[in-house]
Amino acid sequence: MRQIIAAIAGLVMLGACGGSVPDDAVIIEVSDGFIVKPFAGRDMTGGGMSVTVTNGAQTLVGAETDAADRVEFHTMGIEDGRMQMRQVSEFGLDSETPLVLKRGGDHLMLFGLKPGLDIGDEIDVVLQFDDGQGKDQFIVAKMDVVGPGD
Repeated sequence: MRQIIAAIAGLVMLGACGGSVPDDAVIIEVSDGFIVKPFAGRDMTGGGMSVTVTNGAQTLVGAETDAADRVEFHTMGIEDGRMQMRQVSEFGLDSETPLVLKRGGDHLMLFGLKPGLDIGDEIDVVLQFDDGQGKDQFIVAKMDVVGPGD
């Protein structure tokens, strides 16, 4: 599934009305969004997605969903021979370097999950991007609920 930034949707509407989309328009695209169904009795889980940007750089600075109390960004790395998970405040990306959030690497963590999420469900996660020039963009990304081994 792919989601395109809301600001670009307005440009597309302009194009449909006789205008044109500028060749240098910044386009953010989100695909392959997922969250893992939490184990029984747990109210936290991880998730991921792929994000690309055309014609610019963006920083993912926030995420929220009605399905959880909070969403955090985490990174994984090896320190002293051990895998360590750390919370970070943002993830950057640009036209040459997409953002890939996945299990075992940089990822989303959802805390305070609402009960009743089942494999195959879909939740909306609102992603907030900062372009570094004071313009925040918001995208509603569709995340599929998948099983722990999927």
